Amino acid sequence: MGLSLENAVGNELEVWNGKGKIIGITDDFHNDNLKFGIEPLIFMYSENVGSHYFIKLGGELPITESIGRIETIFRKHNPDYPFEYTFLDEVFRKEYQAESVIGKLSLSFTVIAVLISCLGLFGLASFTAERRTKELGIRKVMGASVGNLVIMLCSDFTNLVLISLFIGFPVSWYLIREYMSGYAFHAEINLGVYILTSMVMLFIVLLSVGYQSTKAAISNPVDSLRNE
Repeated sequence: MGLSLENAVGNELEVWNGKGKIIGITDDFHNDNLKFGIEPLIFMYSENVGSHYFIKLGGELPITESIGRIETIFRKHNPDYPFEYTFLDEVFRKEYQAESVIGKLSLSFTVIAVLISCLGLFGLASFTAERRTKELGIRKVMGASVGNLVIMLCSDFTNLVLISLFIGFPVSWYLIREYMSGYAFHAEINLGVYILTSMVMLFIVLLSVGYQSTKAAISNPVDSLRNE
């Protein structure tokens, strides 16, 4: 506009509704969806123009009583038009309704995927322990402790999980970064989230596999060798 902060106040500005004098300047603030950046905005004072009004309610009266008083004043001065109102937080909620649905769906699918993975790990651990019964019996006879056998069985699954994490984290980081790039304002991707996810995944694996591994490790090696 060719104006600076120092000399803007007091100058006239021509807009679509005519000319007006600049009486003040406010700091930049966000006035739209977070997908868009901060854009120029003009506040115009007028007693004749406007069909929407923003009203801040105080906490002295209940909301229903405050709205009733506003409706009474509205119908007194403008009886030919219906009185309609919305709350600003509802408007914001509608703005990000799609993101809210995506978040709920992602959480639901994540929980389902974790449960299916746990069942698969539990079944695979049972199969592995059953298949290596003779090996476990021989190792126990040779002096291996229960802890060593459990660590041996769990390490195989832990290594697979670590490999999957190394593959999955870069992919998830890229996808999240691409999704966030559609917003002018967004949260940064925190490395702590990946560290916490890794710890949770490893804990789930150890919890799923540890039971079957411990059960196989404490079994009597005489029975397993006899059966084999």
